[in-house]
Amino acid sequence: MAKWQSVPPGLDYFPVQGSDSNVVFGVVRSVLAGASTTASAAVLRRLVPVGRPDDPQVPWPRPSCFRSDVLLPSHASYDYLDPEALCRAYTQQAWDGMKDLVVITSFRFPETIAEPPSLSLQEAWELTRGFSYQRLVLDRNLAVVLAMHVPARAGKEGPPHVHVMALARELGPCGFGAFLGPLARDTGREIMESEWKAWRADKAR
Repeated sequence: MAKWQSVPPGLDYFPVQGSDSNVVFGVVRSVLAGASTTASAAVLRRLVPVGRPDDPQVPWPRPSCFRSDVLLPSHASYDYLDPEALCRAYTQQAWDGMKDLVVITSFRFPETIAEPPSLSLQEAWELTRGFSYQRLVLDRNLAVVLAMHVPARAGKEGPPHVHVMALARELGPCGFGAFLGPLARDTGREIMESEWKAWRADKAR
């Protein structure tokens, strides 16, 4: 695995490279290149790519991405189905010097715009949502926010993709607790890519 030595434009983390070019992975941390950020800012910029307020502390507008969802462990408060409330709770339960904020894995789907397409947008969404719920929510007790982008809808190039944003601490009945260990490190790239490959292979049977 290798990591970019500088942050590519438009990103708020150092992407960790792997073998699948359609998987992008990185961890948003509280300080990047001398600038501080929050879980709210990281999630907001992907939920609201258009019309986003400059300050994530003001009331959030409705998501402007193509599709979005919040996935929670069964014991989590229903209030956290609101991504704004979820992210602000994460910040409120943090402490000075806490680094890990959001583990982001983005899955790209060029097959949805191939000629002819071999996968629909709905299928791409459900593949990602099912994977995220099983591998992150059920298996690891994580709160996850999903944001699907379809660049063509905004007159831009690039394949549709889904940002899978897992807040970087387990969510238990009493709030956010244990950190994620290897998943929130460079090794998380290999973990997510391997599990995604197995998931897609299983669903293709």
